[in-house]
Amino acid sequence: MPYTPQLNKIYAALLLAAGLAVAAMAAYAACYQAADGPTAMLLGGFAGLVPLGALSAVLSAGRLTLSASGVRRGRIYLRWDEIRQPVWIGYGLRLTDGRHSLTLAPWAYAEPEALLAYLSGRLPQLRPHEEGSPPAG
Repeated sequence: MPYTPQLNKIYAALLLAAGLAVAAMAAYAACYQAADGPTAMLLGGFAGLVPLGALSAVLSAGRLTLSASGVRRGRIYLRWDEIRQPVWIGYGLRLTDGRHSLTLAPWAYAEPEALLAYLSGRLPQLRPHEEGSPPAG
């Protein structure tokens, strides 16, 4: 039976609010500051893309499904037995099979401990994330 972790609603709301705030500042700078034509157009484009990027991150995190055979997010599917060494990076866990990779931010979900416990059960090579450790490159 697939396990679909529930998205942390506070995370989603904060990410979307931050995207809208940055977009509002860029739109203000493009419209009301002394910006020449190309600069105003770049700021206007930035103002439109930031909320779309934030929305994409939230929707992407919400499409995560874990099953007995692997992990899926959108069109990317990784089988548990093909995943190489999982790597902790600054904000989450990167899973790769050599061709595709997924990066999961456990705190983007309502129960990050349950997600990490599920992953630890499927990936014996997964080491706990140590606070203050430098991100892997």
